[in-house]
Amino acid sequence: MPLNERLAGMDMSGPDARDWWATVYGPRWTRLNTVRTVACLAAAWLLLGALAQTGQ
Repeated sequence: MPLNERLAGMDMSGPDARDWWATVYGPRWTRLNTVRTVACLAAAWLLLGALAQTGQ
């Protein structure tokens, strides 16, 4: 977890940590979390489709 390690190594009371959080960590984490969510939804949809096919 390079992003987490870099954030953990920063002084949280300083402006550098807040700037890095707002410009790098937050947007990147949100984007990757969205990708994981979409992948999970697609997997669930495919599973339901497969189950529907076997039930016919």
